[in-house]
Amino acid sequence: MGNYLYGSNCNSSVAYNRDFQLVYFLVTSDVKGVKPNKVLHKILDMIIVNITRSIPFVILMVLLIPVIKNIGWKNLMEV
Repeated sequence: MGNYLYGSNCNSSVAYNRDFQLVYFLVTSDVKGVKPNKVLHKILDMIIVNITRSIPFVILMVLLIPVIKNIGWKNLMEV
């Protein structure tokens, strides 16, 4: 139990620090931010945030492939 708590606390603290830094750079590089930087903000917003947001959807689609094949892939293709 102790190893589980230690591992989950370490993982949570790393994720918190990484996300905090990303949000910090997004807020400060915004047009109305402390240090406006249009290029950095565009890179962080468009590439990192949007790709990170789409990862759970990709995982779900990959996990659903066997389910769809078992339900009846041929029936879906005939429609």
